[in-house]
Amino acid sequence: MPFADDSFEPILNGMEAGHRGEGIFTAASSREQINITFAPVFVRSYHPLDSSVITRGVKNETTLVYSLALAEPIGGILEPFQSIRDTSSVAVKICIGLLAALFIISTVLTLYLGF
Repeated sequence: MPFADDSFEPILNGMEAGHRGEGIFTAASSREQINITFAPVFVRSYHPLDSSVITRGVKNETTLVYSLALAEPIGGILEPFQSIRDTSSVAVKICIGLLAALFIISTVLTLYLGF
C-alpha cells in the first residue's frame, strides 16, 4: 500500500460510497502530507419497465462511475502565501515603528509645551 498509515482508508471509503469530501493523508514514498478533495461522478440512465411494451414507461437509474479527486501536498498549497506573509510582516513592523515614533514625539512635545 503506498500510504504511510491508515489515514487514506476513510477517504477511500467515502469515494467508494459516492460521497463528497476532503481529507489529509500521508504518502509513504515522501512522508509528506497530501490534501485531497473528491466528488462523485454519476451517470443517469433510463431502463424500460417492460421491454416488450415501451409505453409502460422507464425507470431512472443513477450509477456511480468513479470519484474525481484533486490532490496537492500541503506545502504546495501554502507556498504561494509565504511571500504575502513575509511582506505583511515587514509592513506591520514598519507601521508599529512609525506609530511608536509618533507616540514618543507627541508625548515629548506635549510635555515640553505643557511646562
